[in-house]
Formats: sequence, C-alpha cells, structure tokens
Amino acid sequence: MFDLVNKNIFILSVVKFCFFLQLIILLSIYPKCLNALMVSGFVYEDINRNKIFDKEDKGIYQVGVSNGVDVILTDKNGKYSIELKDSDYIFIIKPSKFKCSLDMNTKIPHFFSLFDVDTLKKESIDNVNFPLYKVKERKEFSAIFLGDIQVRNEQQLGYFINAFMPDLFKANADIYITLGDNVYDNMLLFPSLLETMGKLNNPVYYTAGNHDINSISDGPELQYLTYKKYIGPTYYSFNYSNVHFVILESVKWDGYRYFGEFGEKQLDWLKNDLKHVDENRLVLFIMHIPIFTWDGKNKLKKTVSDSDNFISIVKDFKNSLIIAGHTHTIEKIYSKDYDILNEKHLKIPILIAGATSGNRWRDNCVDELGIPYSRMKDGSPKGYYLITFKDNKFNETYKIPGNPNKQMDVYVIDNNTLISNSITEEDQTDNMSLVANIFNGDAHSKVFYSINDKKNIPMKREFVIDPLFNTISGNKASYKSYHTWLAKLDRLEKGVHKIKVIYRDKNGKEYEEFKVITVK
Repeated sequence: MFDLVNKNIFILSVVKFCFFLQLIILLSIYPKCLNALMVSGFVYEDINRNKIFDKEDKGIYQVGVSNGVDVILTDKNGKYSIELKDSDYIFIIKPSKFKCSLDMNTKIPHFFSLFDVDTLKKESIDNVNFPLYKVKERKEFSAIFLGDIQVRNEQQLGYFINAFMPDLFKANADIYITLGDNVYDNMLLFPSLLETMGKLNNPVYYTAGNHDINSISDGPELQYLTYKKYIGPTYYSFNYSNVHFVILESVKWDGYRYFGEFGEKQLDWLKNDLKHVDENRLVLFIMHIPIFTWDGKNKLKKTVSDSDNFISIVKDFKNSLIIAGHTHTIEKIYSKDYDILNEKHLKIPILIAGATSGNRWRDNCVDELGIPYSRMKDGSPKGYYLITFKDNKFNETYKIPGNPNKQMDVYVIDNNTLISNSITEEDQTDNMSLVANIFNGDAHSKVFYSINDKKNIPMKREFVIDPLFNTISGNKASYKSYHTWLAKLDRLEKGVHKIKVIYRDKNGKEYEEFKVITVK
C-alpha cells in the first residue's frame, strides 16, 4: 500500500516538474517572438453554422475588435484589420443580439484568438474570422457570480463540485462569471475545473486572480501565460441585452509579490472600449481585487494603486456597478456609505461578492458529506451572487448552496459573547443583545425584530464582529462586519420567548428568521 502511495507521489512530482520545465522554456523564448504585425479577418453571421465564412454568410457592421489596447470597428462587410502591437491575441466585443460559439468541454465563448509562438513570427495573420449567431436575448436575464473558487487540490475541487454544482444547474443562469482565484496556485487543476464548469448550459466567463498567476515569471507581462493558455485574455468586454460587461485584470506580479494595479495599457484599452458604449447603458466593471474595500474597523481602504485613473475613466457612467472578489467577505458599498466613510472620489456602487470557498475551504467543522462549512471572517457562509437585469437596472441576491432562500443568521449575545444555549437565567438577560448578520444587507436595508409577536422594533446597523465566527476563532476575531444589525434587549421574564427578525431589502422583499430563548 505504501509503495503504491509513494509511486503515485513520484509520478505526480514528475508531472509537475515537466509542467514547470515547459513553462520555464516558454518564459525564456516568449518575449522574443512578439512582433508588431497585422491581423485581419471578418466578424460574420454564420447562417449555416459551419464556422466557415462562405457566400451564405454576411459580415456584421461595427463590431468592436481589440488587440488589448486599440478598439476598432468592423466595416460594412464585417472586415477588420488591426496591428497586434506586442500582444499575443485579439478579441471581439460581442454585440447584443448575437452569441459566440462555445467550447463544448468548457463553455468558454470563442470571442478571441490566441496566437502561438510560431504564428507570431509571421509578417501578417489573415483570415482570423469570428462567427456569430443571431439570438433573441431576453430583456430580463440573470448572471451568477462566483468569487474565489480557489481549489488547491482534487479534494477541494470535489468540495466545490458537491457543494455548488447542483445549485448552479438548478439556477440555469444566462451567464456565469468567476471573480478570480479560480485555483490556488495549482495550474494543473485548470483543465478539471474548466471541464466541471463546462457541464453548465450557458457561457462561462472567467476573471483572473492573484492565485491564478505563474509565480515563477519575472513580471506582469508573462504572469498569466498558463491562464491564457487554458482560458484566454485576462481583460475583455462583451454585451448582453442592455448590459455592457467589462472583465478587468486588477492584479500585478513583480516577481516577488502581487499587488492591486490595472496598468497603463489596460486603462488605455478601457478608455477605447467605453468610447463605443452609451453612457446611459448599465456597465458592470468586474475584477478580482476591488478598488476599495472595508478595512474591518471604521473606513474604506484603497487596494488598487491606480484606482484614481480608473475612476476618472468610468465616472460618467451613472448606471454602473463594480463587482469583485478577493477579500473573502461580502461588502456592499453605496453612495450613502461613501458619505459615512468620508470617501468622496467615487459614487459607483461596489459589490464584493464573498467567496465560493468561504474561508479557503478551511474549517474543522464539516457537513455530512465532509465539506467544510468554512465561514468567512465577516460570518457569512460560502455562497455566490445571483443578479437579475432588466434594462439598465439590476437586483442582487446572495445564495447559499443547499439553502438558497436563507438571507441571515441571528444570534443572541451577552456582553459580546455568543449565547449558544437557548436556556438562560432571568438575571442573565440584563446584558443581552440581538445581532442579525444580513448577508446581502446594505445601506438600503431595513431590519426589525419582535418578541412574542408584539410590535416590530427597528434594529440599528452597526459594525459588529460576527458572534459565530468569533466563537470559532477562539474569541480572537477582530474583523467587524459592515452588514450586521444590533438591538439591545430588555430584561426577559421567565418563560419561553419567540424572537423574530425581519429583513426588508431595497425592493421591499421581506425575509424572516427566528430564535427561541427560554428563561428560567
């Protein structure tokens, strides 16, 4: 038995060595092969669906084509010609009312062409064509956003599959988008993860994160070489119905560490991309590291170095939303929050969508399938966001796999200590408070409580350490959540008391949760 295990470990080590040896060779020759050459072709409606631009097909006018900096539009025949400019790919900006063909194994759309080293040695590259298919996109549609899947081995990939895939199948969203850190430094897991996501029915778009980086690369030019091989460009955009989706790369690697930055090249591309977008359209800016994040104490902190340049580019888009991952917390920051936290530079709402992996799949507590509960430091359970869109409006809901309608946890605390036992003494109720951790809570939320079905009493939004996470952490937690509500309870007389908490979201939809306290 031990010989077999040792043999498997040896084989895996050899595979990893060969993989990284190949990567090192690519890193050494890759920069020498990039040339400023012309790429040309057609974007066309593939009427007979044979993926060949023939006489039955017709070119599509004014489709954006990009080399990662410039954005040009196809002519009336659907033709384009663009200089590669030291890039190794081009991509189209999918227009509304059309869809790309999908890779049948991964469901990644064919919106880009990635060129190998030998192709990049040519003087020009012709007939790089992009077939599109006409489709009736719904005015009201849905997208699922998955933050930090972050699997480091096959066991954790199994956790993700068992915990999330059944819910994702049932949701049947029109689009699925990851928010970076798809793997945890283990590039060998990309094929298995992509094939798993490929079982979904609709397109899957990916965002690059700091754990998707080749850490042996010398700098940002080659940090995502493996990512691009398996997935594609690290920043791009596309349209669906009346929404413009912009996927951004907000992570840079200097050979020793990662940090938040967009970079001049990408921001130039963003300017060029947005030139072709109506300012009244809903625009989603999707990234891994958010430009701001709640510091867990009393203020916002800047987490992307050139965020001021980003803000200057996007500020005129009044109907927009920033969606990010990375922090393994849920954060919703609106204009009211910017005023409270003295941040005057930005009014675009930010949604940090939590983590699919929760606390990186780490927890001593597991469910009946052996999957870690893995609570995040803000107390939220692992989950994902479902966002519905209509015209230039959106509505977001946090979903917990296996219990998608649950929207909060309710705790009774005594002097900041969680009361885990529902039975207590009368004189111990003097210092009791009620805490409601509303996972999707924000500045527009209203939260009330009642005792024994008497009048509803408002709860106050406060910065509170989640009582359950604090208990799990041995009372050493320090992060104060920005989506918790607090109420001081009056002394309870002897008997059984029903406590009801009502959460009303920004659209007026109500959710309820209950606690029972028995006073001796």
